[in-house]
Amino acid sequence: MPRRAHQGSKDGCREARLALSTDGNGRWCQLNPRVGAMHAVAEAARNVAASGARPIAATNCLNFGSPEKPEVMWQFSETIDGLAQACTALGTPITGGNVSFYNELSANQSTRRRSSASSALSKTPPRF
Repeated sequence: MPRRAHQGSKDGCREARLALSTDGNGRWCQLNPRVGAMHAVAEAARNVAASGARPIAATNCLNFGSPEKPEVMWQFSETIDGLAQACTALGTPITGGNVSFYNELSANQSTRRRSSASSALSKTPPRF
């Protein structure tokens, strides 16, 4: 839900708004990391736009298994490429984020690990 912030002085009031959305589908990212990341960016942008705001930037939170495994590095690389492609298409730069590796339960549960891409987008409203 978008939150409102007010800034002002005694002789006038300026209103600023911030709309945020975090999205990601770990299963989509597991099946196709590039497309899953693109969908996460697009979903966050749609949610921000649905609130009446205009997406202007994105951030990420990425979680993967051991980077020593070639398939995990492939997932990571594809996810980064998907984020870059989606953000370029939307004109929303990545302004920050984090990457976490070694998020595996055990050797026989490694197929259950999830790589998720979450985006937060914000906008200040047009001046009336």
